[in-house]
Amino acid sequence: MHSRFRLHADDFTVAAGGGAGAPDIAALTSQWRAEDRVAFVCPDSATGIAGTGSAILLLTHWFYRREVAKQPGFFDYPRHYAIVGEVGARSGPLGPQTYRPWSAAWCRLDVWPATHHLVAEPTPEALMLAVLTVEPQWLFWPARLPAPGPMSIAGGGDDSVVRGLLRARLRGVVLYGDATATMTVGDRWSVECTGGAATLLAESEDTLPQARSRGAASGMRGQFRTVSVTWLLGNA
Repeated sequence: MHSRFRLHADDFTVAAGGGAGAPDIAALTSQWRAEDRVAFVCPDSATGIAGTGSAILLLTHWFYRREVAKQPGFFDYPRHYAIVGEVGARSGPLGPQTYRPWSAAWCRLDVWPATHHLVAEPTPEALMLAVLTVEPQWLFWPARLPAPGPMSIAGGGDDSVVRGLLRARLRGVVLYGDATATMTVGDRWSVECTGGAATLLAESEDTLPQARSRGAASGMRGQFRTVSVTWLLGNA
């Protein structure tokens, strides 16, 4: 819970595409609950941290700013899950004895323990089936990936069942990444990190295996678009 004492409200600037006061984050702000599960889908670990890190830390700040979190003896972590694409991966969670070189970067953002890290083939369908494993209320989906095609569950459960189970839990879907600038759905908004949040995000990116060749941290300002659940999963 190291971020509990390092994140502050003035570390975050949330803005709409044309200026201050992002209206499309209002639904997330008003509907989010501390017990909600949030899944961050990343086709690869590096761009995932850069694209979602500012939003992860904003939600983490919301989690720890509650009065209960300020009481002596408090111990809890946000219900955040990183679902990372990996060629040849057998879909499922890591931990408690399995680890990846990129796991430390997510733990630095309090996406912890490693049982909150999942791997899957970097296809929309495989990643979405991994999402189903954690049954989130909120889903951050990379804008550069299309919506998933037909899916099924081994041992029974066709595409309609998979989508029905996901729709039963999800309350919101957020697209992220530079490609959101060209999207025509929803309203664009951003989260910029400074202060303790920026330091934590830089520390996270610096632990990635490719950090030395990548250079300075790149995720201080994330771009997002809120879309409907049906945009990603279709109608029932």
